[in-house]
Amino acid sequence: MKKISDILDIKSIKLNSELNDKDEIIESLVELAAKSGNIINKNKVLEEVFAREKLMSTGIGNNIAIPHTKSEDIKVLTASMMTLSKPVNFDSLDGKKVSIVFLILSNNEELGLHIKALSKISRILHNRSFFDNLLNVSKNVEVIELFDNFEN
Repeated sequence: MKKISDILDIKSIKLNSELNDKDEIIESLVELAAKSGNIINKNKVLEEVFAREKLMSTGIGNNIAIPHTKSEDIKVLTASMMTLSKPVNFDSLDGKKVSIVFLILSNNEELGLHIKALSKISRILHNRSFFDNLLNVSKNVEVIELFDNFEN
């Protein structure tokens, strides 16, 4: 599995977002992911993320959401991330509002990588010390450094 810093482009990170609506957050995350150059059709990918979200909320608990989808309109495993200035209702499994939202996108041939990425980011974000540090960074480069340091 690639490192998180290999799939999360520094331009695909938004810190302390003021957004407070689940759909707007997802739209913004797809827009951020598109900055990587790895999305062929942004509108189609957005539709697919929303379709996945309708199946079951990707608010996985502990103030974390990991929306995700697989699509033929994604070149390679790609991610974007957002921290929120105020926790937002994401219909999470535990009922808690989310503070960190991490989007994972992959093409249809990368099912194994997709599942590994979901598992890895979930495990990392559930580390409370890492989670707290991530909420306190002020620059995108610090996000990349946090992931690099955690994974080494």
